[in-house]
Amino acid sequence: MKIQIRYFALSLLAFSGGVLGAELSNRIPLWDQVDSLVCAGKKMFACTELIGCKDYESSAIWNIDFSDMEIEFLTMDYDLQIRDTHFTFYEPSNGSVHTIFLGDGRIMNFDLDTPMENKLGDIQAVTSSVTWDSNGVLTSSNTEYECYVQ
Repeated sequence: MKIQIRYFALSLLAFSGGVLGAELSNRIPLWDQVDSLVCAGKKMFACTELIGCKDYESSAIWNIDFSDMEIEFLTMDYDLQIRDTHFTFYEPSNGSVHTIFLGDGRIMNFDLDTPMENKLGDIQAVTSSVTWDSNGVLTSSNTEYECYVQ
């Protein structure tokens, strides 16, 4: 029941997010502009040494709470701390970096630079990780997300 309610809430956000009006600025850290986001995974691209690369559909749905520095996984019973944030604005190119560092070693970058409609409601993001298994085999993965302001 909990998951069904959250899917319903995410659906409402998906349809209403773009009409909220105010634009997000790439000159100000994302976490200073919004309190929380709901992010839905779109696709994952993983490369494993000796095996190669594959694309996967992602069913991840996260609630990112910047004020509590925590991520709640809405499709499983799991929470993750946000360990740190990083923001840089590059004046000459009008580009920015909005990155959070997750408690499991991943990083998540939010795109506020793309000249699409960066209205409250549609923010592209990606998580990245690199791991080694007990045999020293390297795996690198990226998961793309679409995020909505709550």
